[in-house]
Amino acid sequence: MKQVTQEETQELFNLVERHAIKYYDVQIEIVDHYASAIEEIWENEPDLSFLEAQKRIYREFWDFKTL
Repeated sequence: MKQVTQEETQELFNLVERHAIKYYDVQIEIVDHYASAIEEIWENEPDLSFLEAQKRIYREFWDFKTL
């Protein structure tokens, strides 16, 4: 199964930081959930790029403004 790399994990942290989530423990939880959701997508669509999977998760699940 395809897994999120360290570089991709850093990209997720950057995304969270851009949305003004300042507490590290909250960032870790969000990144963990985000990465897990991306890996679930890859189970069914292993050829989907990280960026496309990330966009899909962002559109479907995350509204950082409500956090």
